[in-house]
Amino acid sequence: MAKISDNSDRLILDVDHRNGKILVEVDEGLVQIMKPHQRDGIRFMFDCTIESVDRLKNHNHQTGCILAHSMGLGKTLQAIAYLHTVMTNEHTARFIRKALIIVPYNVLKNWQDEIQQWFDECRRYIDVARYDLPRSKSISDRLETLKDWHRTGGILVITIGTFTRLVLGRSFHEDECPEGMKIVKETLLTPDVFIMDEGHLLRNSSNQINRAASMIVTLRRIILTGTPMQNNLEEYYVMVDFVKPSLLGTLQDFRNRFSNPITNGQHIDSTNFDVNFMKKRAHVLHTMLQPSIHRCDYLVLVPYLPPKQEYIIYLQLTSTQAKLYQYYLDNLTKKSQQSLFKDFWVLLLLNNHPALLIDMYEKQYNITMDNDYTIGQNVDDNGDHNCSQTNNTVMDRMAKREISPNDKQWWTAIIDERNVRCIELSAKFIVMFAIIGECQKLNDKLVIFSQSLINLNMIELMLGKCPNDSWIPNVDYFRIDGNVTVEARHRIIQAFNDESNKKARLLLLSTRSGGIGINLVGANRCIIFDCSWNPAQDTQAIFRIFRYGQRKPCFIYRLAGYGTMENRIYQRQVAKLSVSKRVVDEKQIRRYFTLRQLEELYTFMRRPLQRQTLPVPRDDLLASLVRKHSQHILLYYEHDSLLQNRPEEELTEEEKQQAWIDWEQNRNGNTKNLSEMRSSQYDDDFGDNGDDIIEQYVNSDDYRELLY
Repeated sequence: MAKISDNSDRLILDVDHRNGKILVEVDEGLVQIMKPHQRDGIRFMFDCTIESVDRLKNHNHQTGCILAHSMGLGKTLQAIAYLHTVMTNEHTARFIRKALIIVPYNVLKNWQDEIQQWFDECRRYIDVARYDLPRSKSISDRLETLKDWHRTGGILVITIGTFTRLVLGRSFHEDECPEGMKIVKETLLTPDVFIMDEGHLLRNSSNQINRAASMIVTLRRIILTGTPMQNNLEEYYVMVDFVKPSLLGTLQDFRNRFSNPITNGQHIDSTNFDVNFMKKRAHVLHTMLQPSIHRCDYLVLVPYLPPKQEYIIYLQLTSTQAKLYQYYLDNLTKKSQQSLFKDFWVLLLLNNHPALLIDMYEKQYNITMDNDYTIGQNVDDNGDHNCSQTNNTVMDRMAKREISPNDKQWWTAIIDERNVRCIELSAKFIVMFAIIGECQKLNDKLVIFSQSLINLNMIELMLGKCPNDSWIPNVDYFRIDGNVTVEARHRIIQAFNDESNKKARLLLLSTRSGGIGINLVGANRCIIFDCSWNPAQDTQAIFRIFRYGQRKPCFIYRLAGYGTMENRIYQRQVAKLSVSKRVVDEKQIRRYFTLRQLEELYTFMRRPLQRQTLPVPRDDLLASLVRKHSQHILLYYEHDSLLQNRPEEELTEEEKQQAWIDWEQNRNGNTKNLSEMRSSQYDDDFGDNGDDIIEQYVNSDDYRELLY
């Protein structure tokens, strides 16, 4: 295992036990700028992939690990320091010559800049060759670069899109494919160490990124991710299986042993047996993965940064929005698998602003979302959405489906299209512009994230109509989405983060393009305009501003329509994040929602039956909003309070021991299956009413089946 010197200025990873000679040490120039958790991360990667010089020389062991530090904790610095150490050390460099790093499109330039920045901090200058495959090069030039890298060694950083197309043969014409694929196989697929940034994009074994990355033949695989568990435990399994094949058995084994028991116990109406069994299996899974996953959550940032306050603000839809929402629910939804995702996007746009609904129908936007390659879609490296290639998810198919002629213009009896593009028709727009105004008074820069490109268009339109303020594009405000090149993004971010640039005070970003890997510490306030199905996307967005380099207190405002499908989506986010914290961080989170609450998406209640007096928020800006816009702001909660650890719910030491006994019996096939184990407890939990509590959804067309 790696050794650390008592001297805090040194990070010693390996010594010769026979004579005490230092064999591997991180450059002191890098060590001095690192936080303690970053030093631990480098030791962890070294231990998992190399362990010692002696083992490196005598064993060809295939292994890997996951550096699962929350966003903003310096994973890029740690990976660069690790590579510099092993590629410049006299004992390890001859074994680790070629390093391949694949990254999302929008952070390529950031990686290149940081490699140069951190290498310049080193006291021992030993050159490590660096390569990239700029999109201006022809395919023949790219293949020559791969051969040079293979021959001389060094660090190759390329985008996920370029890597995937090369490996799957989509960069070649038919006549050049065999020779090109041969070169790719001999060079690109044979690194000595492979690092994947935002490794959660592997998602499942059938997506293109996973299929391409799985073809790499290497002894060392490292995944970097700030959100190791995204939508569900099975995506978590895929990522672990990529670096540690067979550790968790087959996917079906994982479902039976972990996924199903943990999911069953996460609801407020789960049985006592299911809750206890969930805690036990979460404990076993967390303990099994500890040697392979190094986890630090954002609490590591707290001693080094100003405080963060994060609020979920529930807004009452305007009268027009409510009428449109109710009409759509009553007349145009089928509440089935086939319509769920279309309905979600329609209702989300209606939640945002009624004009967006009309734009979607009349201008045939067909719910255009920002499918940048950062989320694993088929997008070229120049950011253009390649609609000719397949987007196989149900969501994409629903988004592309033509609107039925019978559905068109159903809104005309409710709204006058001639006057639809105004702020007053949307509760979110009213509150958003109030926040913008307050930020200007405070000289605080603001970032606004939205999933919808046409929503960003609407915000820009409304900015142009502001009578008292000047909002000049690329001067007063900026926009980043999937159509903005890497170079342009870099210029925008530099201008926005410049403290001396007082005019640059607002940045509009698509959640998917701007939510990964970029640094926006120039702003200290952020609006999450609409909730994502995947909670990690919103979490990633928040940590663009709350990260190292931030000097001001941070305030996050999540906006959601009260009593709407978006309300339920946020509740599902909390439930998913709770599972992540139980498994990844082994924390006990209160269960807030019943299974029925999380599944009933097709309900609408414009306001609570009884209004309550809201407590005074700690944030003065929000307090001002609550006073001025009480007709729109119905409720607010501090988001972090919903995810607090509850030590009183932790397993006892005896229960932890029993968890391992149960696990061993289950693995060896010496125990009942879950349903049999649960059924034996129902009489105790429910008496004679057990059958009334457990409800099975057997309709294959029921939309609820898509939720899990």
